[in-house]
Amino acid sequence: MPATLLSRHVTAFLNCAREGSFTKAASMMFISPTALIAQIDLFEARLGFKLFERTHRGLRLTPSGESLYADALHLESAARGAVRRAFDLSLEENSLSVGTSPVVPGTLAVTLWQQERSKLPSLNLRLVPFDNSPERAAYIL
Repeated sequence: MPATLLSRHVTAFLNCAREGSFTKAASMMFISPTALIAQIDLFEARLGFKLFERTHRGLRLTPSGESLYADALHLESAARGAVRRAFDLSLEENSLSVGTSPVVPGTLAVTLWQQERSKLPSLNLRLVPFDNSPERAAYIL
């Protein structure tokens, strides 16, 4: 599943803010601190304001940086959710979903699927758990 829809600058900014250090964030991102600093410098130049106060003890968000960080966290969460939902839909496109529960186990469906899947190799079987009671199962059956 793809990691994110966010730009590399926003991702770099979030990592630096979380780690409080260019070196730690760069290590986490598998790039050099120099490359990460260049990304943040370019991002700040494009935005027209500073995101971090650089000190000998690390990075500290400016008030503008704090505001952007709070909003970027929401964007990151929304982007992850969007990718997850799209990925889940891509799995469903070629899937047969079968509801299972402790009362109605999916073992029969799995057994039948193993015998017949060579006929439809691109189709996937998805077992979808749901709560059920013996009374509900009797009603359904």
